Amino acid sequence: MHIYHKYLFKAVFLQFIAVLATLTGIVWITQSMRIVDLIVNKGINFLDFLKITMLLVPYLVFIIIPVALFFSGISVAYKFLLDKEMIILKSIGLSDFQIAKPFLNLAILIVCLSYIISCYALPLSYGKFKDLQVYFRNNYASILLEEGVFSSQVNKLTLYVDKKIDEKTYGGIVVYDNREVNNPKVVFAKEGKIFKSQNNSWFELYNGSHQEKNISGDGLSVLYFDKYSINFSLFEEDYIRTIEPNEKYITELFDISPDEESKRNKLISHGHFRLSWPLNSLALMMLATSMLITNRYQRKEGVYRNLAVGILGIGFIILSILFNNFTLHNLNFAVLMYLAPVALMMFALIRFKRANNL
Repeated sequence: MHIYHKYLFKAVFLQFIAVLATLTGIVWITQSMRIVDLIVNKGINFLDFLKITMLLVPYLVFIIIPVALFFSGISVAYKFLLDKEMIILKSIGLSDFQIAKPFLNLAILIVCLSYIISCYALPLSYGKFKDLQVYFRNNYASILLEEGVFSSQVNKLTLYVDKKIDEKTYGGIVVYDNREVNNPKVVFAKEGKIFKSQNNSWFELYNGSHQEKNISGDGLSVLYFDKYSINFSLFEEDYIRTIEPNEKYITELFDISPDEESKRNKLISHGHFRLSWPLNSLALMMLATSMLITNRYQRKEGVYRNLAVGILGIGFIILSILFNNFTLHNLNFAVLMYLAPVALMMFALIRFKRANNL
């Protein structure tokens, strides 16, 4: 590997890592802010919160990689043009395509990494993310309770609390128990506390009443109590967690079971998205290098050329997302998700060839 190749490869690689880390961090923080209330008001342990949000990182990285690589390529190429280093490389006899090779080699490696994420890391991490959501739902009962709000997150059970006294204690509690459809019950309590063990959690109510219809069906039967317990885990036995497309491996997305026939388009289109999206990394890098390296640099035109390349790249990304949305409604559009990056690569190769440098 030539010295210039190592030099360019290292420069664009470091820039890519910096841009990827920055964009991923911004998006991760934005996503995390949606559930920060789990720590502040719901009693979720900070380490658990960090764990569940970190499991989203492979998904975020998979989406952001083409964008980060594209703008890294533009940034490094523009810097080399400004510093006249590109002119020096051309003056020693290197063709535009030879100069672009370090950029493209990195893009190929990133495409391979994206496929590893798409085929393995993404479904694995996202599946664990959804499993943790269910775990918190079953083991952090405080998530179910919000002041002045009727909550029906527990199957066949509606909860209401008037106020939160401390982390585990609530006042003014109403429970509507509809486990027995023909015999619903209503429980009122002055106060209640949440307890949890390794396997389940329960709500212990104090100083209240339990009301239900008489067996004869005439009037209400009222039972006053000093203490009454509701085991939350008992209400989740019939809960069936649906598997989202991001949790499925590529082969599973195209192997539609009879139970998922209604989601056929959604699953198959997501499978095509997971297969086609990594190609955008190479396509966008080829666009950036073919537009910036194959032309003589003029300082006055540099900013406008960079802006034009950026707009073209963003337009291409939007077009790729639109093709994915079209595929949701008609699977015949799936071919466009592959044709778009291939067409962009061909455009870049034509530019290199026209410059008589390929």
